[in-house]
Amino acid sequence: MLRYLAENMPSAIYFGLLFMGVGIEWAGWGASIAAVTVLSLARTGRMPWSPILLGINVHFALAAPLLTFVNLAVGREVVMHLLPYAEPTVLVVVFSTGLVLHCLNRGRFLYGSNVKAIVPGVPSAILLMISLFGVVWALWPVEGEPSGITGPLAALFLVRFAILHRSGWFFAGAHVATAWPFKPSTLFET
Repeated sequence: MLRYLAENMPSAIYFGLLFMGVGIEWAGWGASIAAVTVLSLARTGRMPWSPILLGINVHFALAAPLLTFVNLAVGREVVMHLLPYAEPTVLVVVFSTGLVLHCLNRGRFLYGSNVKAIVPGVPSAILLMISLFGVVWALWPVEGEPSGITGPLAALFLVRFAILHRSGWFFAGAHVATAWPFKPSTLFET
């Protein structure tokens, strides 16, 4: 339970500060500091992480410092031009994180951390295709502005949950496997 609160803390801080009216720049910096803290906990292995939330937190950790650097180096006009694309870049970073995890991590883009065996790549590839579709969807202009990211992110979370549910891993990881009446799927058997 504490893991889920920690992983979602950068988003909660960002939207909390934004709704308090402190402005997008300070909200971004608050989320960036929280994301760096969460990422350092995930890096030390003290906290297992969700691969989708990992990508979102990497975005929060990078967005405010990069936009501040662009503001200081080039000027506020460029930042104001890039600001509408700040939201779609969440999906770009989630896709990039998923691609790195798919290639370099035993749990691939599906499980994240704490996996002892190498997971087959098909479920991870499904999530990668959905995130790539989400990138195209989010960057597709609607009335001159990029589309929203809520739909693609919700699809990623729902499909990941469905794959984990089908494999039986989600409930086994939640320590309620004895209460689950169905046999785990053969999705990952080769």
